[in-house]
Amino acid sequence: MTRGLNKVMLIGRVGAQPELRHTPGGQPVTSFRLATTRTWLSTQGDHKEETAWFTVVAWDKLAGVCAEFLHKGRQIYIEGRLQNKEWTGKDGLQHTQVEIVAREMLLLGGSASGGAETVQLEQPASMEAGDEFPF
Repeated sequence: MTRGLNKVMLIGRVGAQPELRHTPGGQPVTSFRLATTRTWLSTQGDHKEETAWFTVVAWDKLAGVCAEFLHKGRQIYIEGRLQNKEWTGKDGLQHTQVEIVAREMLLLGGSASGGAETVQLEQPASMEAGDEFPF
């Protein structure tokens, strides 16, 4: 039997204060934007830079930790999986968004304001059951 793999690992900076919400059943969920930047040297010798933005969603205990410890500019490591979210907007058009469902989060080397704490939390796979909640 062939098994698939859906795993994402990112190191980047939080783009804005995370938003903590609760599902109708009371399950906590936090979402935030994460920016990753890559740099390279062009063939002409110029330094180039490209930033990619990702939407990250954390559930249950990890949602609470993200809401408490993350803030704009904080550098973090996120590990999780890709998930496609589809919905019909008020305009009647179909929309699709790819997001990262976080399984593990690690605070890295301080924040934009200079802190230097390290907290690691891994979310058990069984806590990913709420992934179907529509926002």
